[in-house]
Amino acid sequence: MRAHTCLLGTLLTVATSCASLQVATPGGSDTEALRAVAREMAESWNAHDMRRFAALFTNDADFMNVAATHWKGREQIEAEHTRLHAGQFRESMLAVDEVAVQFPTRDMALVHVRWNIRGDRNADDTARQPRGGVFSWVVLRTSQGWRIRSAHNTNKPAPVGAAG
Repeated sequence: MRAHTCLLGTLLTVATSCASLQVATPGGSDTEALRAVAREMAESWNAHDMRRFAALFTNDADFMNVAATHWKGREQIEAEHTRLHAGQFRESMLAVDEVAVQFPTRDMALVHVRWNIRGDRNADDTARQPRGGVFSWVVLRTSQGWRIRSAHNTNKPAPVGAAG
């Protein structure tokens, strides 16, 4: 009998531990808050306010841009975007087309943001054709709200035969 009680106690402990690992799906307010992060990204970009833009990231964030350059930390993300907005992005306008949200855990979201941009320039300062792409974000719930911990940006390839 003692072995059965011990086994039952162990099973209850395991069941309780497993129950605590189950993740409740965050509500619509979390999804809307994450969509608001995407809107704020576009608004701060279009205002060319890179301090405001960088505030969307955690202090230790990772940012991989479309050229596969890896920036580490909010300070570097802000500094590099400030530099770019003084040059090739100075007249750019970013729009968010679609935001898809998933919740691997209660305090972490995977967000895919389809975007388009116009008015940016090539490295030689010639006008660039409007383009689009996708951001993949890992976003964490923090005491300041949802903040981007990791961002990977990808250009959508131009259609075959399109002028570049």
